[in-house]
Amino acid sequence: MKRIRNLIVILILIFVLNIKVFAASSNLTVSSNQVNVGDTFTVTVDINGAAAWNVHLTATGPVSGCSINQADATGDALDTNKTFNTTCTATGTGTITIRLNGDITSASDGNAVNISGTKTVSVSRKQYTPNNNKNNTNTNNTNNITDNKSNNNNIKELTVEGYNLTKIDNNNYSLVVPNDVTSINIKAIAEDSKANVGGTGVHNLNVGENNFEVIVTSESGLQNKINLKVIRKDGYFLEDLDSILKNDKNNNNITIDSNTKVSASDLEKIKDSKKTINFNYYDENKSLIYSWIINGSKIKSTDDFITTVCFDSKNKKDMLKLSNYADGLFISFGQTNYFPSGTKIRLYVGSKYTDKDIVNVYSYIKNSNKLNLVKSKLKVKNGYIEFDVVDASDYLITMSTISNSTPVTTPNNNTSSNILPIFIIIIILILIIVIMIIYILKNRKENKNKEIITNDNISSIINNNNYNNQNNGNVLVKPIDEDYPDTNSNINDNQNSDNVLVKPIDEDYPDINSNINDNQNPPLI
Repeated sequence: MKRIRNLIVILILIFVLNIKVFAASSNLTVSSNQVNVGDTFTVTVDINGAAAWNVHLTATGPVSGCSINQADATGDALDTNKTFNTTCTATGTGTITIRLNGDITSASDGNAVNISGTKTVSVSRKQYTPNNNKNNTNTNNTNNITDNKSNNNNIKELTVEGYNLTKIDNNNYSLVVPNDVTSINIKAIAEDSKANVGGTGVHNLNVGENNFEVIVTSESGLQNKINLKVIRKDGYFLEDLDSILKNDKNNNNITIDSNTKVSASDLEKIKDSKKTINFNYYDENKSLIYSWIINGSKIKSTDDFITTVCFDSKNKKDMLKLSNYADGLFISFGQTNYFPSGTKIRLYVGSKYTDKDIVNVYSYIKNSNKLNLVKSKLKVKNGYIEFDVVDASDYLITMSTISNSTPVTTPNNNTSSNILPIFIIIIILILIIVIMIIYILKNRKENKNKEIITNDNISSIINNNNYNNQNNGNVLVKPIDEDYPDTNSNINDNQNSDNVLVKPIDEDYPDINSNINDNQNPPLI
């Protein structure tokens, strides 16, 4: 039994030892920690028990070369050992500092382990020792030829066309360019006209970090490597505003942080361009939280604009009371006065509401202690809502309808839209009046045509008929007025009345032509 127990203990120890043996590790070494100017030395990075690695080595000081950038993994996903070397050249006196960083991952546990390390190399100038052997003529001649070649591999000027470089030290430079820059043109001039310069010209850029080497080789063959790190941004930022306003895009996105302030001069530029700029704030997961949409064509005045948005309110207690404790989101701003005219905000509300939910937006007026309705019946789309903002009030976003709120009239910068409805109403009123006048005139004309026979018609009838006792039944009418005094001159004396009938003008009165007795008094018409 004791033997079995000992065997188990031994197996456990072997297992533990195996884990330790195969744990991922790294080691940084240099071939020499003290060299002369012009000497070369080797830097080695050993990786043990790793299935994946991301190794970066840099060097600062009077040195060229000395860089390692290796990122890869084994094809079979099993741990292995790797060795990476780089050759470095001392270019001047001083101290060279070599730094290792990155991470390696072992297949045994799958965890990434950070690696780091630092080494220093001291560089001095080689002392010249005269050769006193006068008989060794050939050797002296050879040394003289070698000594006559220049070791100057210093760079006189390093530039990138159109940009200003940041110099870290003699062998390291950096540059940050906007997202739309896809290539750069590197230019370099050596101190010694006999030295050669390599690594210049046009280079393409990827988004993120790009490293380029410019190599100056002296006449004697010594190399000096200068590292240029260029970072191409993954988006546009406020410092890129001038570049954005010059391009041909109508809508442009600028990434901001939680405390970004857009200056009055920047807003003036947007106003002059008449372009729409979106100032977007993202969280650590690169998710859009809110976006300020500023239309340059609607800006009237320009003051500094603080873009901060807080999903809370110090007036929350009062707002809850006024809303009868409605459930919703409370929003406040870093801005303390009015926003640029025409400003909209696109706000993420997906943590509270789902798509197609209908919400209302209310602003809190502290001085009057009431809520004003800013926007009603907003539909949540893809987790966002969008509405106009006028002043820096606190806002409540809720699905409830607050009955004691008052609607807010958003200023309208387009005066023509206000004039148009009034103009249409005036035109309609004028048309109604014209139609009424036409109708009245038409009715008057019709009534005139239906009047009883005019005096002129009566006179004509009297003159064209033989008025005596043998008339054929046609009778005269009593004159309508005194303009016709002779109307009764031909009437027979036997007639008893001055009132007589005439033959009807039309056929509407067929019985009027019946024989009338001389002694009968005809009816008046």
